Amino acid sequence: MKPVATPPQQLFDYQSDSREADAVQNAVLTHWFTIPKTRERSQALLVDSMAGPFDGSQPDLKCVVVDSRSVHGSYRPAVPGISVVVRNGGDSPPLVEGELGIWIDRFGVMADGSIAIDFINSNHGYTSRSAEYIVRRGEAGWRAGLLRHD
Repeated sequence: MKPVATPPQQLFDYQSDSREADAVQNAVLTHWFTIPKTRERSQALLVDSMAGPFDGSQPDLKCVVVDSRSVHGSYRPAVPGISVVVRNGGDSPPLVEGELGIWIDRFGVMADGSIAIDFINSNHGYTSRSAEYIVRRGEAGWRAGLLRHD
């Protein structure tokens, strides 16, 4: 007789447990935009080789715009020291200099209870980069670890 595989127990339902989903997404964005090594990587997108600025300066980060079509409907961003808004990128004006966009490509609950998040970070021009994170629950809450970025 063939053993029956039992599906992994899900940690939470992404669509219905919005507080947990918020905490996971905020852990990732906090890591990407505030930890010095990844902050430098993300903020390099404030300059676009085809859209400027062309004077060698780097604008300040004014706002991170999370596309509402890539997150659950009640997502409440909370990234220390960073202004983050959620809006529908399809119905909004394009990003402007000083804004960076986020599109969550994947939010997956893994068999071990960790969460895999892949996202695209874009700018006001033509440049973007992707990143993959794994997020695990620790004693002090969710902890994000960067797996890969381009």
